[in-house]
Amino acid sequence: MNPASKTRFEIGFNLKGVRATGRLEAEKPECICSHMTKLSDIQEIDQEVIQWIRMAYNNVALSANRIGLLCKAFF
Repeated sequence: MNPASKTRFEIGFNLKGVRATGRLEAEKPECICSHMTKLSDIQEIDQEVIQWIRMAYNNVALSANRIGLLCKAFF
C-alpha cells in the first residue's frame, strides 16, 4: 500500500500470470509488484480487491512452502 496523493492510495499485488483488467492494472516490468489498483474511498475495497489480496497472499505462501521443501531436501 502506498499513498499516491492526498485523496488516493495504491495497493500493489504480485499476481504474475494474471491478466490485467479494469481496476487491476499491470505494473511496469521492473516493479516489485506485477499489478496494482488505485483506490480513493474505503468503499472501493470490495470482494474483487479482497480476492486479489488473497491470491497474492496465497502465492507468497506457496512460494515460501516450496522454498522450505527445497531447503529440507538439500540440508
